[in-house]
Amino acid sequence: MSPSIYGIDLAKHSFSIHGEDEQGKILIHKTITRSKVLVMFANIPPAIVDMEACGASHYRARELAKLGHTPKIMASKYVAPFRTSAKNDLNDAVAICVAVTRPSTRFVKIKSPEQQTINA
Repeated sequence: MSPSIYGIDLAKHSFSIHGEDEQGKILIHKTITRSKVLVMFANIPPAIVDMEACGASHYRARELAKLGHTPKIMASKYVAPFRTSAKNDLNDAVAICVAVTRPSTRFVKIKSPEQQTINA
């Protein structure tokens, strides 16, 4: 059984999340506040959680890995081709969820806090 896949569009105050199971059935498609994200992911089985690369994505990926998930970070150029309608946070989350399944998508290595400090 393959794990579920979740795409997160990170924003300043709220995160848009789209999740699908291995058959493509939608598990979640909504926007939640940043304070509720880790609580939500703590209450679901281990899954692949993907997000676009940004300064906060490395921190979020480390926190999700602590909860048993498999976080993946990708450059935004891999997301844009899979957006099927207007650009907004929920549509970006869907596109992220689709892009993670493509074999041509390359991922960014998750940085440790020390590595992020060096590049700051």
